[in-house]
Amino acid sequence: VSAEGGSARLVAALSAPGLLRMRNDIGDACSAVANSVSFRPAADRFTFESGWEEGQPQGAADQIATRGGGIRAVSGQACAPVVTAARAGARALRVTAGRTTRSSPVGARAGARALRVTGNAEDPSYSYVYFAVFEETLGVAPDSVLSYWIRPANERGQCVGIDLRFTDGTTLRDSGGKTADGQALHPGNTRGVIGEWTQVVIPIGRFAAGKAIEAILFAYDSRAAGGPFEAFIDDVKLESALLANAWNVGIEPPGGPVATGALVTLTPPEGASVRYTLDGTNPTVESPRYDAPIRLDKPGTQEIRYAAEWADGRLSPLVFGRLFGVGP
Repeated sequence: VSAEGGSARLVAALSAPGLLRMRNDIGDACSAVANSVSFRPAADRFTFESGWEEGQPQGAADQIATRGGGIRAVSGQACAPVVTAARAGARALRVTAGRTTRSSPVGARAGARALRVTGNAEDPSYSYVYFAVFEETLGVAPDSVLSYWIRPANERGQCVGIDLRFTDGTTLRDSGGKTADGQALHPGNTRGVIGEWTQVVIPIGRFAAGKAIEAILFAYDSRAAGGPFEAFIDDVKLESALLANAWNVGIEPPGGPVATGALVTLTPPEGASVRYTLDGTNPTVESPRYDAPIRLDKPGTQEIRYAAEWADGRLSPLVFGRLFGVGP
């Protein structure tokens, strides 16, 4: 930006969702509200589910997460599916990491399997162990929700929880995000009721949209006390109402100056269609469905907003927009 007698540098920051504030070196300020979404996913897959049942992902047993985790002052650690012949609340023989242990109330929340995380914290001032259970590349969409069920077997087991390692090297525990009921995500924050199943719901899309998960971790991490810890995990899910191809609506030309009468082509994702508007409002299921190139005849600034519509009639909540300067 040029200013009389010199130059000015614009400093911009997103001070709120969709709101851009700018200030130059001489104190002039302005703001703008974003009227469309520009967002690229970091992966093509947005969903994951495992309750460690037959046919579901089993993950790795007893694998220490050397990146994004590690181990400190913990002995006898184990993290592996518990195989039982019983349902929730029943007593059954459990086999963990090839070792048969005593009969006790283990039952999975649903089905016949659950993940058991156990060990002994040797240092009451700080002990932790992080296990890399699933190595999956998963995208996080704006509406993604991560959830799992936990059943602590003892007090220390309440410091067992899920963690994620993202491809950019960051982790879920240090993301600053919260669960749906406002609890911190660090495994060291106690959760669940001893002997009971509790669901933990994390609206991860609110604070990690656009990132890609590379590993799902389970961990014990505590600075509170030492001693044995044990907890069971079941029904881990990453869900998103958005289909991966909802991101892949193509547009040509992609905005900018065009001649009067220019034709704009939208390319629907496979298995979907596209709804669009030309009046600056977000498309709805009542908006025109794209079936032919859109002709821009009105000189001046013209905006096209568009969103994917799935085969069952649901409209993607992700709205894209492009501005065109229509000239003579």
